[in-house]
Amino acid sequence: MNLLRYEVSLLEPVLIKVEGADPNSNSTSNFIPGSVIRGALIACFGDTRDDGISIADSVVRRLFFSDHTCF
Repeated sequence: MNLLRYEVSLLEPVLIKVEGADPNSNSTSNFIPGSVIRGALIACFGDTRDDGISIADSVVRRLFFSDHTCF
């Protein structure tokens, strides 16, 4: 198993919008959820490909949705 450990330091507070949540009930956390980091990486990965991304793509599934990958 390969492990890539990293630390993210924010220069300013960040507001992470959760779909479906009441916009008037935002709260702060001491961490950035792994799902938010995964989503940002998927967006960057999609920007590098001419055809975009699809969950049906085996590369996308292996990199971001495999049981061997954790965020």
